[in-house]
Amino acid sequence: MPVLETLRDAIKRIKEFTRSQPADYPALLWAILVFLGGAINAVAINHFADWYQFIQQYTKTNFNTDLLNYPQAYPSLIVYGSIVFVLPLILSILFSRNHPEKRLVPPLYMQLISVGFLLALAGNSLILDFPKYYFIVTLAGIVGIVQDRIVITALGRTVIKDDIIRYSLKISAGFKETKSLMTTKQFLRIRGLKIIEGEHGESLKFKTQGRRLQRNFGFQFFMELIEGNQSEESIINIAAYELQSYGAKHITEGDDTDENAKNKIATLTSFLERHEIEVTPDSADKADSLVSYVMDEMEGMVTRVQRMPTRKLLVIIASVFSVIAGIGLLVFGKVDLGISVLALAAFLILDGVFRE
Repeated sequence: MPVLETLRDAIKRIKEFTRSQPADYPALLWAILVFLGGAINAVAINHFADWYQFIQQYTKTNFNTDLLNYPQAYPSLIVYGSIVFVLPLILSILFSRNHPEKRLVPPLYMQLISVGFLLALAGNSLILDFPKYYFIVTLAGIVGIVQDRIVITALGRTVIKDDIIRYSLKISAGFKETKSLMTTKQFLRIRGLKIIEGEHGESLKFKTQGRRLQRNFGFQFFMELIEGNQSEESIINIAAYELQSYGAKHITEGDDTDENAKNKIATLTSFLERHEIEVTPDSADKADSLVSYVMDEMEGMVTRVQRMPTRKLLVIIASVFSVIAGIGLLVFGKVDLGISVLALAAFLILDGVFRE
C-alpha cells in the first residue's frame, strides 16, 4: 500500500537522523510518533463522520428512513467502521516495531490526541453539545484500551536486560533434595509461587502467583532451580522486575523492586537454612539464562509467529480462513457448505494440536 510504504520511508529517515542525536532523543521520537498517529487517526475519524452524515442524509432524503434502518448500507458501514478501528492498530504496530528502542506507541494515546484535535475543530459548538462530546471522549478511551490490549498481545511489552534484577544462590544440597522441598504445597503457597515449567533435564522454574491483574502487572519474581557443578550442590537463579502497562519499569538503586526481590530471597534463605541447607551468594551472571527466558516470555504473537515452522503457520492461516469463511456462509444461508467448511477448520485445528 502506498500510504504504508510512505510511512515506512519516513520512519526509516527519522531513524537514520536520530543516530546522531542525544541519548534521550528516542523519548522525543516516541512523543512525535504518538502525536503523528493521533493526527492521522483524527483525519480518518473526521472523514468517517463526514461520510456517515452524508449517507444518513441520503437515506432520509431518498428513502425517508434512518441509516440504521437501511440494510443495504450495512456492508459499507461495517467496512468503514472497521478501517477506522484498525488504523490505530496498524500505526501502533508499525511505529512500535520501527522505534529504535522497540518502545510501544499506544493506540490509547493516539485516540486521546485524536479527540483533542476533533474537539479543537468543534470550536464553540462544544459548549452547546457537551453530552455528545463527553460520549465521544469516553468511547475513544474505551476503544483505545481495547486496542492497547490487542497491540500488547501482538507485540508484547518492552523490556531491556538492564531492567531485570538478577541474583544467583549456591545451595549445599543436591537437585533432587532441593526440588522435593521447593515443590511442596506449603512452600509454594506461603511464598506465593507456582511452577511454570516442569523438569527438563535438571531444571525447574517458578513464578510469583499473583491475583487477577497482578499476574501480568506489578512486581514479577522468577526463580530457576538447576544442578550445580558438584553432586551435592544446586543453583537457584532469580530474576525480578516491575511490569507496567507497556513494559518493565526502569530500575534505579534502592528501588522498591530490588527491595521486594531481596525480601523474597531472605524468606527463601531462611526456609532452606531451617532444613540445614547452606545458602551462599553466587555470580549473578549465572542467571542470564533465566533472564533470557523471561524476555522471551514477554514477546508478543508477532515474534512467536515469525519463529514458527512454515507448515504450522500455514495450518493456522488455513484454519482461521476456514472458520471465517464457514461462519460467513452460514450467515448468508449456505448451511451445508458452511458446515462443511467449519468441519474442515476443525480437522485442521485438531490435526495441528495432535501433531504438536
